[in-house]
Amino acid sequence: MRKPTTTRPIIDIHVHVLPPDACGEQGYVSTKQWNWPSFLLLRMRHRIKRQETIGGNGIIRSQLARAVADMRAVDRVVALALDGVYDNMGRKDSRRTHFYVANDYVFELSKTDDRFLPGPSVNPMRRDALEELDRCLDLGAVLLKWLPNSQGFDPMDPSLVPFYRRMAQARLPLLCHTGPEYALTTAERKFGRLEGLRLALDEGVTVIAAHGGGADILNLGRTFHTVADMLLKHTNLYADTSAFTQPNRSWFLRRFLRHPELHPKLIHGSDVPLPIIPWLFLRSLPFREIVRLSRVASPIDRDCLIKQSLGFPDGVFRRGSELLRMDRASP
Repeated sequence: MRKPTTTRPIIDIHVHVLPPDACGEQGYVSTKQWNWPSFLLLRMRHRIKRQETIGGNGIIRSQLARAVADMRAVDRVVALALDGVYDNMGRKDSRRTHFYVANDYVFELSKTDDRFLPGPSVNPMRRDALEELDRCLDLGAVLLKWLPNSQGFDPMDPSLVPFYRRMAQARLPLLCHTGPEYALTTAERKFGRLEGLRLALDEGVTVIAAHGGGADILNLGRTFHTVADMLLKHTNLYADTSAFTQPNRSWFLRRFLRHPELHPKLIHGSDVPLPIIPWLFLRSLPFREIVRLSRVASPIDRDCLIKQSLGFPDGVFRRGSELLRMDRASP
């Protein structure tokens, strides 16, 4: 008798979080970051005041909790931490760290609500990088998050080989930002190039290139060909679909839709709390469908449903459950 098959869950692998107190030990937003143009737009969209992120009011966390509670299409989300900037001696550089979310915070979230999966961040330039990596593995990390542009390190640095080998041994995927960074202050734009992940790939790490491998409004055509070539060449390279429903990357979404040979290399991610905009696809979807999507309560669901309506196959949305390190994650 055939046993019934179990449908793999839909996981959004790219959701940003901020602790209730954004000026405490578990998280930090500098004044420069607070007034950064894209962050300013985010504040205006969510009507967030500075005092609402200080002292434990937690308006950002409450909005995310509401978005997760309203989920119907998506089963689980990966909550992403972000490590700080470190100097040449491996010490945290508070002056250059403008946005920080502690690993302990995302592990705390995953313990209190099992719809959250922990995505810690370890800057490999810190003195205790390998020790912190092992600690995160023991606590149940499902992936590791990097943003080299803002964290100020070169992923091609040969000194990172032991770190990559430990990740490969533990089968811990690396979710790494690629392309220019608009939402956060940037240390080095060149560190966001997709080609900079070749060392990690050569060392056997499963790499997930965020934002489709670095889509950018300024060099769309050239970037897409580079991404497509690398995705097809490296069996351990994937790309997530985060920010595809935002104006500067929606063109990249359309390019991927026209290349079904690349769909097996795509993984669903949203980039929440950055805006999810159904109206960008008014020429691709019926007006009635746009209105329906605009009324979806959870922005996490809204992003997923837009991409499903546009025609991405089901495997894209369930691939996260295959690639993430789920052995320590609660069901």
